[in-house]
Amino acid sequence: MRSSVGDSRQATGNSILVIDDSDLTQRLLGEILRPKGFQVHAALSGEEGLRRFFETRPDLVLLDVVLPGLDGFETCQRLLELTDVPVLFLTSIGDEDSIVRGLELGAVDYIVKPFTAKILLARISVALRYYVRTPDEPPAIAYDDGYLRIDVQERRIAVDGKPVKLTSTEFALLTYLFENAGSVLTFAQILDHVWGWDPADRTNVYTYIRRLRHKLEPDADSPRYITVEHGTGYRFEKHI
Repeated sequence: MRSSVGDSRQATGNSILVIDDSDLTQRLLGEILRPKGFQVHAALSGEEGLRRFFETRPDLVLLDVVLPGLDGFETCQRLLELTDVPVLFLTSIGDEDSIVRGLELGAVDYIVKPFTAKILLARISVALRYYVRTPDEPPAIAYDDGYLRIDVQERRIAVDGKPVKLTSTEFALLTYLFENAGSVLTFAQILDHVWGWDPADRTNVYTYIRRLRHKLEPDADSPRYITVEHGTGYRFEKHI
């Protein structure tokens, strides 16, 4: 079955792939996104979403959890094994375990329906801000202590001489912490800067800090680089 929405073929703007089996949701998202200059591509199942991803090469994916065939979690995992394009869950499934699972798979955000156009557009803008890199930026090594190497412009991270792959959200969080090295960044500051919003729920921060520690720290249980100020937030510690 094909969506009745079709695709937008505008010449300018970022493109977004919407993987959702509801024609109503597809139509609503098209009405929100197209006036803002986005090209919108539609898929009604996980399998179709994977095919459409490689056909359209979108800049961002909006993904439902409940889909025919491959569910949203499986689809997200398969996408992120092959690309660092940001994936945002947009779904009515809002229990804590599902949110944590989606974030731990590497989704940059998890938005629970119902949602407002303003909040959706803000979160999309934040996700794209860290995925799209200015091509004229010169390469520069921002940090290298012999164990951890961070190249911000080239989006390259190495640990003990071995390259480490970060998702766009992980990289955005690490960059924000690194650029404010030595200073404690509050949960509210991190949520606002990295995700573009400041809810009472700190799940996103906890989840992504844990992911970064497991990828970067010599011992994730005794972190050297990303340390916590209990009840306040986190800081990046340089070791040069």
